Amino acid sequence: MAVSWPIVVVEPALTWLHELRKSDRDSARQAGAALTILSEEGPALGRPLVDTLAGSNLTHLKELRPVRAGAARSA
Repeated sequence: MAVSWPIVVVEPALTWLHELRKSDRDSARQAGAALTILSEEGPALGRPLVDTLAGSNLTHLKELRPVRAGAARSA
């Protein structure tokens, strides 16, 4: 059985996700899918869904970067 990592969504991200669901359902689905993958992979998840934040005082602080709906992808 696979480990599921807990995901804690804090304000203002929670409000942003709720607003995104109202205004752009496709992007909201992408964000939800990215959160699901994060819960499955945990700290091992890397690019392109996760990247290190530049300029942070916290070492190894990362951000989730789901692909926007309709965004161009290159192979």
